[in-house]
Amino acid sequence: MKKMRWIIAVLMAGMIALTGCSGGTGTETGTADSGSGQTEDEQASQSEGTEQGSTESADGEHYVIGAISDGLASPYQQGHYEWLEKLAAEKGWEVILIDGQVDPEIKMKGCETLISRGVDVITVQANDTAGADSLIKEAHSAGIPLVSFYMPSENETAPAVVIDEYETSFELGTIAAEKWQSWYPDQPIKVGILDLPTSSQVHEGRTMAFWDGVQSVAPDAELVSVLDGGSVRDQSFTAAQDLLQSHPEVNIVYGINSESSLGALAAFEEAGRGKAEDGVPLTELFVGTNGSEVEAEKLYDPSSAFKLTQALQPKANAQAVLDTIEKIFNGEIQMTDDVTVDAYNVVFTYWDTPIEEYEQFMVDEYLSEPGFAERMAEYLE
Repeated sequence: MKKMRWIIAVLMAGMIALTGCSGGTGTETGTADSGSGQTEDEQASQSEGTEQGSTESADGEHYVIGAISDGLASPYQQGHYEWLEKLAAEKGWEVILIDGQVDPEIKMKGCETLISRGVDVITVQANDTAGADSLIKEAHSAGIPLVSFYMPSENETAPAVVIDEYETSFELGTIAAEKWQSWYPDQPIKVGILDLPTSSQVHEGRTMAFWDGVQSVAPDAELVSVLDGGSVRDQSFTAAQDLLQSHPEVNIVYGINSESSLGALAAFEEAGRGKAEDGVPLTELFVGTNGSEVEAEKLYDPSSAFKLTQALQPKANAQAVLDTIEKIFNGEIQMTDDVTVDAYNVVFTYWDTPIEEYEQFMVDEYLSEPGFAERMAEYLE
């Protein structure tokens, strides 16, 4: 992927250190570069852009967008903000990106940092609706518009781009239950979920929607465990080990993002489970959310139990955010307008989605290198 100017807000001894890394919803962390508040690469890049006027739009306006991610270890988050920068650059606008690291405090500190740097607008993915309220109030108190992504506000009013995930999560649950019943009609469905309970949007729109979908097909299904995977791989791996110990009978496992589902799958694989034969899971079916290449590698492996996911759309969602920001700049939307733009996910399955279709989706949305189908064919030989 193209190198992005990433700034990571970190609490250290009462001051903010900014750095470029990919920590957050995973286990990777970056190294802090305190002092100037910018990496040397970023300083050089911004200096060059200013000298050449590359961040000026066609009408001569120089707009700077402050963006705070949920956590840049997630492939989706990486794709979303790379597209945001790419699409903004096409308009001659600049993006300053802060890694929120799935931490409300870091996101608030990031918001304060962006305000101090005088950005023209802020876009952020808060942890919950109360967090969105706090961030909106902080930005608005400084006279800066804020566009909330994914997480809507509770009491404050501001434009938002929100993914309607209930429908696709429900669909995942129905497909999972129908498949299991077709393979093993005599085995009662036992569901385990790697959740993110700190996020109401995730818990309701993914976790409970998936469970509602399962129940719509199998009313006698049992939700044996809902565990906090923290949306990171290591924690989900440990939680899945606990799930195996307490409920070895579990036969459908859903992870609320790729880090959750793949972390859980790794724990099952270590225990000799998580396998399939010709695309039919032997002991349990794994279901995920995100749609990145790391998931696709498991999805299209006929020996893996991971066979179903819903894909977020980084390019489409970043475009929706940017379109909303442009309307604010043009005066079509005011910063206190209660405007919600709906976005949607796409369901992909091992059985119904040709690998070439998935590959094109990853190229278009995740900026993946072409040739995934060919690489998978070589891997499976």
